[in-house]
Amino acid sequence: MYKNYLSLSIKDVVFLTLNKIGIKSASKYVFSDKIYNATFSIDRILRYEKIIQNHDNNFKFNFLNKNIVELGSGLNYGWAPFAIFHGCSEYTVVEPSADYRFLHNVHNRDNYFNLYFQYLNKMYPNKLTFQKFYELCLKKIKIFNRIQDLEILKYDYFMSNSVFEHIKDLNQCIKTISSHCKKQTSQLHIVDFGNHKSNTDVFNGIYDIDPDKDKKIKGINYFRSSDINKMFLKNNITIKEISLLNFELSSKINNYWEKYNIDDLKTGVSLFYK
Repeated sequence: MYKNYLSLSIKDVVFLTLNKIGIKSASKYVFSDKIYNATFSIDRILRYEKIIQNHDNNFKFNFLNKNIVELGSGLNYGWAPFAIFHGCSEYTVVEPSADYRFLHNVHNRDNYFNLYFQYLNKMYPNKLTFQKFYELCLKKIKIFNRIQDLEILKYDYFMSNSVFEHIKDLNQCIKTISSHCKKQTSQLHIVDFGNHKSNTDVFNGIYDIDPDKDKKIKGINYFRSSDINKMFLKNNITIKEISLLNFELSSKINNYWEKYNIDDLKTGVSLFYK
């Protein structure tokens, strides 16, 4: 442990020490199991690939020589290490909290990127060394705080995970995505329509209100699956949807929600892809 501490900045040592003794820091540079769980990130994208393959037999993520954008990647750049290992040209994250210091931090290099590499190298053996992999991460990861700041005119992939439900002007976001799409640009977006607060009643506090008048749930835009499909269609993106999770409704339904059919209201999580 002491060896690891000596490789950190004073600021990171303070944050790590506070967490070790049970005091949670509000800083985005805090060390946590969730942020540094490489297997969680890998398992998630492979799970999505398998689910899509059950609907489209020939589907497979192909990141080789691709320019990729991930919206709302989180501090640890989402699936950037996975795509870089598989040969992407550039991985752009659009994330307000993302910071290059996470990438350059020695602790993260040894305890996140190295573990990520080791798992991938066992799954897909090749001659790539960790040193080369990490150099590629330093070179290929690009960070922007807003989608409006994207520099490349056209991208090969747009991806997001539990992000669309938080975007207030989602139609404008999808319109911007469309403006950066080639004809064959791929899409992967997982949308969680619940309130993110309950595993047993995911729609608690949503359907018993009129969202235009009563904002009980903060940070959720209240769009349903049919709304998102219409936004993609309106912005010239042909999209397919796979409903991942569905839940029964336990609350009284406000009149506001009568414009949706019952299947739309029961959809808890959906995967949108192209």
